[in-house]
Order: sequence, then structure tokens, then C-alpha cells
Amino acid sequence: MGVGVVRFRDVAHRPNPPAANGFMYSSCCDRTLRRMKNTCRDTSSRRAAHVAAWSAVFAVAVGLPAMASVAINPSPGANNTRTTTTNTRRADSEQNQQTEAAQQREAGETSDTRADLAGLFKVEDAAEAIAEGEQTGANGLTTGHQAVITWPTVRATLSQNGAAASELASVDHAIAMLRYGLRSHADIARAANEVTGALAPLFTRAGDKVPADVHYLDYLGRSIKLDVQSGDWSRAQREATTSQSRWAAVRSRVKARPAGAAAAAEFDRAAGAIMTAVHARNVKATLKAATMTGNAVDTVEKVF
Repeated sequence: MGVGVVRFRDVAHRPNPPAANGFMYSSCCDRTLRRMKNTCRDTSSRRAAHVAAWSAVFAVAVGLPAMASVAINPSPGANNTRTTTTNTRRADSEQNQQTEAAQQREAGETSDTRADLAGLFKVEDAAEAIAEGEQTGANGLTTGHQAVITWPTVRATLSQNGAAASELASVDHAIAMLRYGLRSHADIARAANEVTGALAPLFTRAGDKVPADVHYLDYLGRSIKLDVQSGDWSRAQREATTSQSRWAAVRSRVKARPAGAAAAAEFDRAAGAIMTAVHARNVKATLKAATMTGNAVDTVEKVF
């Protein structure tokens, strides 16, 4: 058989082709490539055709069966891999979108919390300054007015963020009493302090780390001072007892915090002093113990 008419399948199945027929294999390969190129129109198919053809030539050269069965089109496995990759990317994209949405919600909640706390502290600081006697006379009236006009805006945001209606109503009542005191030019220290007491539970709702009981202890210390100054020893005794129970409820949490043991010990001493002074109806000792309580509360707040 002449070189020009040698067929691919004849050469491919020769068990041990002689080395002298190298030109024959080359001619066969050229024809096979041309046929495959006519059949395969896209780039990936041509690449597969080259692989199939050269695999067949190599097989003939080393005496192995031709690998003419190599698929020209991409295998189903490749399609499955591509589909799996696409699905994975889609899932990753959806997960990223969900994560971003969660982060945006969290950022919004954090922003709302900061706004709530800032508003609460603004109202409390004004009321506390009056209750402590730091702002009196005309300055006290101005400071009280600031607390009154600030509360509606703070209340609206707290209500939108889920604050309890009963807690908001308690502050509403205290603010109304403060407003009345401002109009009548009465002693507004008691009314201002009642505002701080009503605000106490709202701090926790707004995300403050300091427990509500600690805020309330601060209110009680000031209230006992006012009780003693007005001669209301019955109320002073009731509030001293309430202070003890509130402290017992939060003491373990304070001790569990870093530096909490020392802070708890400081408040223990203040609480004991105020109980002793109130039962003795000693004005000077009670006022001193109430001041100790306020300082101890400041120390406790710092451990949170």
C-alpha cells in the first residue's frame, strides 16, 4: 500500500510499526487534523481535536492502541463542574448580601441606641443638677426648662425603639410635676429627682451597660437627702430599706466585674452607714452617708 493512501485506522492498529514509516504517520496525522478542524468550529473543540490527533500518533509510535475515542466536545463532568461553580458563586453572593443587610440593620440599631442614650443622659444630667443642688435659683429654672423641652423628642425615639409604655408614662408624670414646679416657682429639687428615678429603667432598655438598679440607687441616695432635709424620716427609712434590697439584687453582678469586689465593698460601707444614720434619725450622719452612697454609685458605674 502506497504512502498516499494509508488510512488512519490501518496505521493506528499496527502493533509494532517500523521506524521507517515515520513520514507515513505524519501524513496521516495531517489528514486527521484537517478532518477534525472541518468538524470542530469553536476554539475549545479545535483544542480537543489536537489532543485527540496527537494522542493517536503517539499511540502508533509506541505500539499502543490509538486513543481515537477522546471526546472532542467538553465532557459532562466539565459542565457539572461549571454548574457547581456557578451555584457556589451565587450562594456566596446571596450570603454576602444577607451579611451586608444584617450589618446595616445592626449599624442602624447601634445608631438608634446611641441617640436614645444621649437623649436620656441629657434629661438626667439636667434633672440631677437640680436635685443635687448644683443648679438653683434662675439657673435651676433654666436647667429644669431644658429637661422639660428635651423629653418629648427623647420620648418619641424611645417609643419607636420599643420602650415600655408604662415606663414612658412614669417619666411623663415626673416631667409634668417638674413643669408645674417651674411655673409655680416652688422647690423643684424633689420633682427633678423624681425625673431621674423614672428614667432609671429606660437606660437598660436603651442599651446602657450599667444595670437599672444602679441608676435607681443613685436616685434613692438623693431622695434620702431630701427626706432628711424636709424632716420626712418615715420616707427616709422606707427608701433606705428599698436601697438595701436594690443593692442586694445587683451586688453579685457588680462583684463579678473586673474591680467589682472593691466597688461592692465601698457600697456596702455606704449602705450600712446610711441605714444606721436613718434609724438613729441623725441628720448630719444621714447626709454624710447619702453623699457616700452617691460616690459609691459612681465607683460601681465605672466597673460596667
